[in-house]
Amino acid sequence: MKTMTELVSWFQLEYPELVGDMKNCNHHLTSMDEFIYLNKERHTGPNKAASINPYHCEGDVFCHTMMVCKQAENAPYEVQVAALLHDIGKPSTRSVNPNNGRVSFYNHDAVSAFMSLEILKREELGLSKRKQIKIFNMIALHTQIYKLSHDQLAAMGDKSLIKGLIDLGTCDHEGRFHSKGNAEIPLPLLIYYKMKEARNFSKLEKEVIVLCGLPASGKSTWVDKNYSEDLESGKASYISRDQCLLHRAVEDFGEILSYKDAWEKVDQKKVDKDLQNKFTRKFPTNTTIIDMTHMSKKSRRKSLSHFGPEYKKKCVVFLTDMQTLCLRNENRYGKMIDEKVIDKMMRSFYPPTFSEFDEIEYII
Repeated sequence: MKTMTELVSWFQLEYPELVGDMKNCNHHLTSMDEFIYLNKERHTGPNKAASINPYHCEGDVFCHTMMVCKQAENAPYEVQVAALLHDIGKPSTRSVNPNNGRVSFYNHDAVSAFMSLEILKREELGLSKRKQIKIFNMIALHTQIYKLSHDQLAAMGDKSLIKGLIDLGTCDHEGRFHSKGNAEIPLPLLIYYKMKEARNFSKLEKEVIVLCGLPASGKSTWVDKNYSEDLESGKASYISRDQCLLHRAVEDFGEILSYKDAWEKVDQKKVDKDLQNKFTRKFPTNTTIIDMTHMSKKSRRKSLSHFGPEYKKKCVVFLTDMQTLCLRNENRYGKMIDEKVIDKMMRSFYPPTFSEFDEIEYII
């Protein structure tokens, strides 16, 4: 286990390009931004070449990260690692609104979490899979600490995660210079939390398993490995939009098409209708598996809306590091997904919580 100083040194030596990106990523509106984005007739924002972000007067992302790490020196080890990696997704998500000159980092928390997976698996950090999962969720949720209500926090159902979020949120809050004052950024230490009462699902005979993960993260492979016999014998039901897409291709064109060809040729509205028909019919089996990306709370809520209280609700989350995922995606014959589509899905990610599910399993 490394000290905070050792973590910072190790990170700079092992990931110099990422550190460089963080140093070149400014929270402020810079003169270059003014030149690229703002010299337009429709611009009605500030005229100054550099506009200071009131929540990050310290400047670049790496500077802020080092300030957060300083605050985390005496924090638990998982919080120290999360502090170091919590904003590594900011360089790839930075954008400037040309109308008001505001710099934003839309859903950088989700992107940072997925970028961190490869780093968290490094042997030098000495992290168990359980701790990797905890740090991943801390990073993915670190901006939510200011937005969630007491009940929403309690619904996470994991005191260790909530405590880690509070510690990380405190370090993140203190590790910056902000001109708006504490009233604008509430201290998360004031949050009171309690455990959600667990629903007794031991007597439930039926189960719905919702898979959650990016394309090429291993969802379908997991289904084949664990449920192929049950699916073949009719003991389990399977719902997949991709399956609907390929079946619709056969219906409309009378031939088996590759995923890419089917996506380009088939009417997607018909595919959505086929998928809806699958959901609305009565499920003949006690186990139903829904194999889709389910990155957002909204998409999971939509799938779960078809299953009543007689079902135990389980989510299986696939945390595949980006290097492995990109390699798999490139090697998928006829089914390679555009990187922009994957990036959009990644940004929509919100970790599943016990307000949605009775059980959550992570594959990492």
